[in-house]
Amino acid sequence: MDKRFFIGVLAALFAAFAFSLNFVVPFIIGGYSTFDFALVRHVVSALVGLCIMFSQKGVTQHLTLRNCLSAIWLAFIGYVGYFLTVTGAAIFAGPVIAPAFLGLVPIALMVIGNQRQESLPWRFLMMPLMLVLIGLVFVNSTALTAEGLASVRS
Repeated sequence: MDKRFFIGVLAALFAAFAFSLNFVVPFIIGGYSTFDFALVRHVVSALVGLCIMFSQKGVTQHLTLRNCLSAIWLAFIGYVGYFLTVTGAAIFAGPVIAPAFLGLVPIALMVIGNQRQESLPWRFLMMPLMLVLIGLVFVNSTALTAEGLASVRS
């Protein structure tokens, strides 16, 4: 295993940890709202991104004001859009279905990424994909019944 692959795996583990904080932190932040948490999380993400950008010499000389404004606008739309759609999904589809679909995003990225740049042989990925599928069936088996769908308020 080379150094770049190891760094990539560590970055993926950190991203998974940071992503899971979305579901834990609202229960432990005390008097702060989820909007406060979202704001702090996105400001920290922006600062980390800026640190990464400025760590490479010569990268910023190619940026124009238009590039910077476009990046800020896309980040704002992405973060606000993400937050509103996740909140709306939880309200309208219920607390079980929304996280199940949201949890499929990293799986879809892994499948698409491995399709484009075959980092690992598919035979190594079949067992984890089967475990994910079995877990989704177990977790959502009651939610996808007629009684489970009738319990969702919208």
